[in-house]
Amino acid sequence: MMPRPSASAALPRRRVSAFTGLDVCETAGLRLAPGAARVLFEQDRWVLSAPIDAHRMVLDRELTWEFTDILNPRWRTVTKEILLALLVPQHGAVLECAHAIRSVRSPRTCFRFLQQLTDWFNWLTSQAVTRLGDVTQHLCERYLEERHWSMPVPGEPRRRLEPKTMAEVVRAMQLPLLYGELLSGDGYAEGFAPWDGKPASTVMGLKLGGPNRVPPVPDLVLQPLLATCLYLVNVVGPHVADLLGEVRAEADSGQALPRVTKEHVPAVRHVLTPTELPPRSGADSASVIWTRGSRLSPT
Repeated sequence: MMPRPSASAALPRRRVSAFTGLDVCETAGLRLAPGAARVLFEQDRWVLSAPIDAHRMVLDRELTWEFTDILNPRWRTVTKEILLALLVPQHGAVLECAHAIRSVRSPRTCFRFLQQLTDWFNWLTSQAVTRLGDVTQHLCERYLEERHWSMPVPGEPRRRLEPKTMAEVVRAMQLPLLYGELLSGDGYAEGFAPWDGKPASTVMGLKLGGPNRVPPVPDLVLQPLLATCLYLVNVVGPHVADLLGEVRAEADSGQALPRVTKEHVPAVRHVLTPTELPPRSGADSASVIWTRGSRLSPT
């Protein structure tokens, strides 16, 4: 359970953000492509310009963070402070937060939190709430119930979203609590913790470590696949390794190697023999693949 601050605990707000004037990418250790524009903390639009070490699945839109989508300007600063704290958990100001997340979060994860915080803060604005200190548990529960339903689709009934999806919503709502000592613009009231600081998985009744939702591969597919893999590793693999060793030895000998063109590639003699794999379940005949029956050698 996340510890809940006592009502007597003092959480003085910083007059100036601890991140004022910092280069976001430099502070977070994100290596950008040469010539990329700097991203300063005060800017309301952070364009991370494709970090060199970014995962290949990261989309361009996930690296452009638009804080002007948050209607309340005060909460834009709050969101920036939280997101940068997630990127740099070892920063001195973040270490002062007793309940802060201590592991580094990726830009992609931070982008999801940006979306969740934007929705949460804008919903509060729609309810005429202008200070996070006025947030109550009743408001949290009302928002969670509204978010619990899928977007309306013409001709289809709305459905309740999965607990795993909603747990992320709860985590985002609890972030201002975790970084209360860091926030300069605004924050929850002293002593207030959404759901009394219970983990998001507990709030949503999420059971962790359940059975695998992906069905097992049937033997009809799995057994021939495993047999083929074993053949490639145990029979074909050693020949390929020997051939690779010869190529490396020739390269190390200093011999002038021909240009890699179709005309200069030496012919390779393949001796092929049919090899039967174990019969598949329910099959009348065995699977047959053609494999190299002898070591590859130049002609």
